[in-house]
Amino acid sequence: MAIGPNADERFNAVLVRIDWDRKIHTIKLVVEITGISIAGAKDFIEHLPRTVKRNVSDEEGRALRRRFDALGAYLVLESSAQPLPG
Repeated sequence: MAIGPNADERFNAVLVRIDWDRKIHTIKLVVEITGISIAGAKDFIEHLPRTVKRNVSDEEGRALRRRFDALGAYLVLESSAQPLPG
């Protein structure tokens, strides 16, 4: 039996920090992934942590993490499960 996330489990990809020497490349990647404007992406990375993409599969989340890692940025995957009431 494999230990790891369940195939149905979903995650939020949260950008925690970036390498400021690669700020422009990170802005371009945020624009590509989120579809926001360059000005919006600049504001986005200046106010971390922020969610880059919601409700992604483990596989997609790992792919996003690799892309940000290549730029010296730190992205985490947080469970997107909603807390139960009460």
